[in-house]
Amino acid sequence: METSPARPPYLLDPAGGCPHAVDARLLAEDALAPVELPGGIEGTAVLGHEVLEEFLQHPEVAKKARHFRALQEGQSLPAGHC
Repeated sequence: METSPARPPYLLDPAGGCPHAVDARLLAEDALAPVELPGGIEGTAVLGHEVLEEFLQHPEVAKKARHFRALQEGQSLPAGHC
């Protein structure tokens, strides 16, 4: 899975906005996109079924909440956001 050079994270709209349009725009640049969740939590959006499948099968990808540094440090999304 290759990624393009670093780009600034996309600030996700906590109200939802138009996620399909955002996904399409981000995917046009790369299948992996840096994002910032409400509360300043950084993450990566994995776009596209094939890339997501590959990503989730990688042994170094944490899938349990206990592995996420932001949660361990007490950071979380504001109430009402998932």
